[in-house]
Amino acid sequence: MKDLACLYLLDEIRGYGYEPFVQSFLLGVDRASLTGLEVSPGGDSLWVAEIDGSVYLATAAAGWDDPRQMTSIEGEVHDLELDPAGRLWAACGLPNGNLGEIRRSADGGMTWESIYSGQQVLSIYDIEIEGDNAVAVGSYGTVLIAVFGGQAWGVADPAVFRYQSLYGAAASGPGHFWLVTMDGSLFETPDLGARWFESDLAARPLHAIDFFGPRHGVIVGDRISFHTADGGATWTEAPAEADLRHVSMADSERVLAGGAAGELYYSGDGGASWSGLECGGGEQVYRTAASGDGLFWAAGGNELRRIEDTAPLDCAVYLYNDTIMGSNISFLHEGGAAPERRILMTAHYDSYSADYDECAPGADDNATGVSAVLQAARALRGSSTEKSVEFVLFDGEELGLKGSSYFASTLDPDVEYEAVVNLDMLGYDHGVDRSLLIAGREENAADSLIAELIIGAAADLGLEIYPFFAPGAALSSDHRSFWSMEMPSILLIEGYREELTPRYHTCYDIADFIDYT
Repeated sequence: MKDLACLYLLDEIRGYGYEPFVQSFLLGVDRASLTGLEVSPGGDSLWVAEIDGSVYLATAAAGWDDPRQMTSIEGEVHDLELDPAGRLWAACGLPNGNLGEIRRSADGGMTWESIYSGQQVLSIYDIEIEGDNAVAVGSYGTVLIAVFGGQAWGVADPAVFRYQSLYGAAASGPGHFWLVTMDGSLFETPDLGARWFESDLAARPLHAIDFFGPRHGVIVGDRISFHTADGGATWTEAPAEADLRHVSMADSERVLAGGAAGELYYSGDGGASWSGLECGGGEQVYRTAASGDGLFWAAGGNELRRIEDTAPLDCAVYLYNDTIMGSNISFLHEGGAAPERRILMTAHYDSYSADYDECAPGADDNATGVSAVLQAARALRGSSTEKSVEFVLFDGEELGLKGSSYFASTLDPDVEYEAVVNLDMLGYDHGVDRSLLIAGREENAADSLIAELIIGAAADLGLEIYPFFAPGAALSSDHRSFWSMEMPSILLIEGYREELTPRYHTCYDIADFIDYT
């Protein structure tokens, strides 16, 4: 939404006859939380998903350290899976609740369509595809079964699985699927859900299972693992030193497992024994993947780890971070007699609410300030002024005055900046007296002079507003970024902190509650 606001403001500014300049700066870095992982059959492409729905594609040709974001799915992504037709499937959790959904992409992850959801479908954690059939598992006994290439889905009775959450599924044949539960049980169906056979393997959680071919399989859980070489007729226990969360088999012998604290364990004997790997770590491994050439991948936290089965094992770590850029917008009304002397008129255009993920309309805070800056620019267009007036709309004020701080640190040394007038929240009349607070520094002659000029101008122009100076008022806004540079800087605002609109930083800071008179 902020990008749209920026584009709108650029159009408005150009409409007033100015040419805007956009100053980009680093607003922040969000650490990714990787939860989905799938590798192409040839091992040359890798899809990675974040819990927030972002899907990336990395390729050997472009470099594994240069992923491209394909799209962002609404909701959470827990797993990615390719089908034999090359379509990508996603196991998802829907936003604002605990329901789940199966999504599919036919173009490599660029666009997605909803395939199956409903009130009986809770969050989906894993999806396993074998031929034209598929099984997806999730919270509280959610098990979905698909046939005909995923065109027809059904929901199994969660009571069969005792309403236990299931995080792992695997296939040992086209209709032969295996599931593990949080209470240590293993469920097997040889006929695509027509019959289920249960085995109580452990008295602790089992998190994941994988098969290579019809005979070899590995199960991992909380400080325990099992392996089979006879198609699951028997499962042999092997101790594990960590709480293992996911497992992948490259072939019948080479296996990689990832742990809750970021540990990686390798087995060269089909899961009969494990050895720890030194390769990044620190955050839970959510997914592992393998290709037949002995190349393994592990994803968790902001790390994508590549493990190659060489002697010794080779490891590379790629960091996934979302770099968030901010955009300050400035435009200039050039003065005639002294264009190098400049006044700054500013406002911030970003917004915030306590429910920021849902809404942050920011009508009073701070569309009112932005509107005042734009109207001042419109009024000055075509007029002659002695000094230049630079109008600046800041990003990142709500995150700690980041946009104005960056702008202040990059001021042109050849320009003489004489004052800053910052506008923030002008649309609520607390005392119904049309007063306007001017905040500046105590015992600062320059700030006091600006305030006196504003008060005098309001009276001379007969404006029905009544500004007053409140030196030392504890109000934080972008004017403070210029105080460290000893630049005269004041804030115009609707009142003291306790007098601001009661809709401040809420979803109800909307245009309906602005005092336009």
